[in-house]
Parts: sequence; structure tokens; C-alpha cells
Amino acid sequence: MLKVAKKYILAFSKESQNKIFEAIAEAGSFEIIESQGEAKEEDVLKNLQTADYRLATMDFAISYLSPFIKKPSFISKFKDSKILFSAASLNYTGQEKVFQEAKRIEKIEKELDILNKEEKNIQNNFLELEKFKGLSFLPQDTNLTFFSVIAIAKTQQAKLDLFIKENKLFQKPLTSLGAKEIYLLAGLKENKDKTMAGLKVIKGEVVFYNFEQSPIQERADLRTKAKENGRVMEALKQELSLMAKKIGSFKLYRDVLEVEKINWEIKSKTLFGGLLDYIVFWGYEKEVKKIKERVFLSAKGSHLIEIVPEKGEEPRVILENHKLIRPFQYVTEIFGLPKPGEVDPTPYLAFFFILFFGVCLTDAGYGILLIVFTLLPLIFLRKKLGDTKLLRLLFYGGISTLVMGVLFGSYFGSTTQTLQKFPFLYRLKMIDPIEDTLLFMGLSFAIGYLQVAFAQVIKIVTGRNSKNKEMFINGLAWLIFYAALVVFILAKIKIIQ
Repeated sequence: MLKVAKKYILAFSKESQNKIFEAIAEAGSFEIIESQGEAKEEDVLKNLQTADYRLATMDFAISYLSPFIKKPSFISKFKDSKILFSAASLNYTGQEKVFQEAKRIEKIEKELDILNKEEKNIQNNFLELEKFKGLSFLPQDTNLTFFSVIAIAKTQQAKLDLFIKENKLFQKPLTSLGAKEIYLLAGLKENKDKTMAGLKVIKGEVVFYNFEQSPIQERADLRTKAKENGRVMEALKQELSLMAKKIGSFKLYRDVLEVEKINWEIKSKTLFGGLLDYIVFWGYEKEVKKIKERVFLSAKGSHLIEIVPEKGEEPRVILENHKLIRPFQYVTEIFGLPKPGEVDPTPYLAFFFILFFGVCLTDAGYGILLIVFTLLPLIFLRKKLGDTKLLRLLFYGGISTLVMGVLFGSYFGSTTQTLQKFPFLYRLKMIDPIEDTLLFMGLSFAIGYLQVAFAQVIKIVTGRNSKNKEMFINGLAWLIFYAALVVFILAKIKIIQ
């Protein structure tokens, strides 16, 4: 069953504030807006800006830490499924410490960004220096001689050799890059302009050396710089990994800031210093009834009114089912809670889920193990575990697996010959998946067909409740199709017979 909360506003005198808060806390309603406070408008706006800035900082820190968070094991998730904390567990000092760590994360992000850019520049410089691989000195002109690095296509090699011979130039091959060869040319400085002009004719290109030191020294410096950057980056990432272990505190303080921001937003829109106070909250009918009974007895003159949610605001919902069905809420919650007006699928999926669970395992031995290893914690560790929905769900699964295993005659993967040694167990066997393949396939198809057809019934009911004509017609059309398909198949079978 799906319980949908309603939004209420409770107005009361300031003298009754503490009693009102106690009543709401005991009733278990979800408070979304705190009472209006007495504060100066400029202070409220300043606090709102501070809360907004801190919230943005915490959101960034949590997002940036996500790649460094170690994925918890299933056992740790199961053991620590809830975070319990008291009002004093994150005091002002603790909040400031967490916020300063979040600021540190911002600083680390900037440092890593700079280091990554430097790393790219280093790699680009290494690639550029590849053109000067065979050069051991800085290619600079002297008083009498010029030095120039050129690139020329391999197809122009003959022309280059002739050009060098005619101009009496010195050449040294440096490296080869793709379809081009890189050379160092040297000649008389007085002939430099003529030489450069001649190179253009044979399609030679000057490769400029944009470094201050020789290629060997530049490479050594780049390696040193890259090594130092790598060391710093590793240290920063280690620091982030340590901070990621405190992600719970980050998330907790982030939620505290979220509530503070909402409170200051409300206060910024409120007239300050009045005689009345109010609180807006989401509540369920049973809890609101408790609030009415207590509030109107202890705080006379109070008024409780149901209000319409704002545009885009969805009411809170919870699942409330019989204790036997409650474990299956775990499956529903994995896929997301239904929206207001939709049907709670938990009671309907329970039968099919537990049936398919047993059919998938189909081994009485495994079923017994599941029953034992879930029943023991349910008996001896119930208080320590708290929420036992998953254990109870697996317990039900063990029962289903045991029943299916007995019907299919499977005990820890035993063969039919082995089972025949135990007449009592062999008599309980109803289906042999190997010998009765068609029967097994037919049963599986029938159950699956029943499930998808039933899903359309739920869609029809949901469409009617939410007044969604498209969903209603869609579900009805599919249901008619499924029914017609069965009639068609049965008719065909009758004709064949």
C-alpha cells in the first residue's frame, strides 16, 4: 500500500514553539521548513549567501571525491546500512573542519588542473624535440657560419643532395618524421639568404628551434620536471584518497547546509518580529492526527491547515504493507518508489518474484542452506542488524528454492540415479526438466505470460487512478492482445488435433 504525505502549515504563538516542535518530532512527520525567526533582514540575506556558498563548495567536494571513494563490500553495506549520529556528532568545530577540508579539495583541484596542463606541455615539447633528435648543440649562427634545421620530403632527396653540393653546404641527418627527413645545414653566413631562397625552390622548410638550451639538456630538464610533477600529483591524489574515507562527514554536513539554506530562504521571505510563528511540513494522516491531538491540548490558539504543494513539488511517499509482504519492499525500493497516484507493486510482484527465485535455483539443498544462513541471523542478530528486510526476503527465497528443488528432484545437483536410492524423496519428484522438457517450457511460458498480462492489469488500474488516459488505453490494448493471442493459439491447437 502506498501512503502519500500531504503538506500542512501550522500557525501558533511564539510561546508554544518548543511544544510544537516536540509534537512534530514525536509524530515522525517530515519537516521541510523551520519556524520563522527573529533576525535582521541583512543578517538573513548574509546567512543565506553563506549557506548557498558553503553548499556549493560541499557539492563540488563530494562530486570531486567520488572517483577516489573505495567501493564498499556487500558485507560492509549490509553491516553499516545506516549512519547513526547524534546532535553533537557534527558540532560547530566539526563543521568548520569539514568545510576547510572541502576548501582544500577546491585548491587541490586547481593544482591538479595546472599540473595536468604542464604535463600536456611537457609531452608536446618532447614531441617537438623529436625533430632535433640527432642534434647535440644549440643551432645558433656564429660570426662566420649559419646553422639551420630543415625538413624536406623524401622524394626531394636527390634535389637536396645536388643543392648542397652546388652551394658547398654541410649537412647532418637528424631524424625521419613520416614522409619527411630532418637535416641540419651549415654554411657561410654571407650566403644564408641565397641558401634559404634556394631551399624554397626545392620545397624545403625551415624548422625553428624554440628552446633556450640544447636538445639533450632540454630533454633532461623535461624529464626532471615530469618526474617532479608526477610525484606532486601522486601526493595530491593520496591526500584525496584519505579525504574520501571521510565522505560520510562530507555528505552529512552537506545535508545540514541544505536544511539551513531552506530555512534562510523561508526567513528571507518572511516578515520578522511578528507575534505568530509557523511551520510547514509533510505529514501522513495518522501522524497528523497525533499532532492535532497533542498540539491543540498543549498549545491553544494553534491552527493546522492543509495546503496545496507548489508547482513541480511532489508529495513524499512511503510503502506500508503487511509484515509478510514487507520484505518485498526491498525489491520495489531498488527500482524506485512509485509516484503519488500510482499503484504500489509490492503485493503483486511478491508472488512472481518468489516463484521465479525458486525456479531459477531449483535445488532443495541450496534452499536449505539459504534458510539456515538467513534464519540464524534473524533469530540471534535481529536487534544488531536493525533492518532485516533483505534477510527475510532471502529466507522466503530459500523456502521457494526448497519447494521447487523437491518438486524437480534436485538436491545439490544430484542425478536421477542417486535420487532413486531415496524412495521417499523420489516419490515427491513431480517434474524432470530433462525428460519433461516440453512440460517445463510450457509451465515457464504460462507463468511468464501470466506475469506480463497481470502487469497490464496494474497499468490499467494505475492509469485509472492517476486519470492518465494514455496509460489506461495502452494497458487495455495490450491486455486484449494477450487474451486474443491465447484464444488464437488454443484455436490453432484444436484445429491441428
